[in-house]
Amino acid sequence: MKTGTYYDQALRYIDSAEAELKKSGKDEEGKYYSNKKHVKCAGGIAYAGILQAAKWYIALKGIAINDDADEREIKTALAKLNRNAYLSFDHFYSYLHCSVHQHGNSNVFWITDAMKKARDFIALLKPEKA
Repeated sequence: MKTGTYYDQALRYIDSAEAELKKSGKDEEGKYYSNKKHVKCAGGIAYAGILQAAKWYIALKGIAINDDADEREIKTALAKLNRNAYLSFDHFYSYLHCSVHQHGNSNVFWITDAMKKARDFIALLKPEKA
């Protein structure tokens, strides 16, 4: 699979997560998403995209990692390759996976920021122009 395909597929996860958030709606003040089911689903989808992006990035950089590697193995590999990628992945694990997906944190500002940063993280896979 070409790098561009990896990049495009990872971005589709974030697009799907954002579409799921739109289904939730927001409270009257626009500070929180209304429907926890859609929020939790969006957090899970976005984290799955980040997880795949991290695994692909690691593989593209020449480090062998199992398809079923857990977050500790991924963090260890990322720490060897790119400190910023490691720190970003750690943030996504804590926020998107734990706080949003598992606990249903529905703060619009924080989730919007996490989705933007997810796109930045996935940009590590963006193919270089010839």
